[in-house]
Amino acid sequence: MATGCSPAGLYGGSWDSDSARQSLEGMDYGLWEEILRVNTIGPFRLTVALRPQLARGTRGLVVMMSSDLGSISANAQGQSHAYRTSKTALNMVTKGLAIDLASEGLAVVAMAPGWTRTELGGAHATWSTEDSVANQRRVIAALGREYSGRFINLLGETVPW
Repeated sequence: MATGCSPAGLYGGSWDSDSARQSLEGMDYGLWEEILRVNTIGPFRLTVALRPQLARGTRGLVVMMSSDLGSISANAQGQSHAYRTSKTALNMVTKGLAIDLASEGLAVVAMAPGWTRTELGGAHATWSTEDSVANQRRVIAALGREYSGRFINLLGETVPW
């Protein structure tokens, strides 16, 4: 797995050590483009490619791994511009796909997995990977079509756009 990469996406290094590459003074624009390709364009392309199989499935559910850092209204600290914008864009992709695929019986939801102790989240993160995954699985199991187009967290709570 690439540095700063997790099942939730690409950050571009670790939260603790590589934030300078996403700062005003040190922005790595090539990294920003890579993060957008992995975190935003990749999930869109995969969903479109799997559309026929999703339509034949029993649940018809796509869960996009977003992040609390993708919330525009909850951004009170700035920083991490490349990662934040990729997850905000993923949230827009989620909303658009939810509308586009509703007539096919498919639901699309954005989920923030919580600040988790992974390579990306670092050692001081709130959630262990085990607890984060257990909560996500519980919430995903209970998701119905009424959640399509929404942004929720690992506890099933609405995250502000």
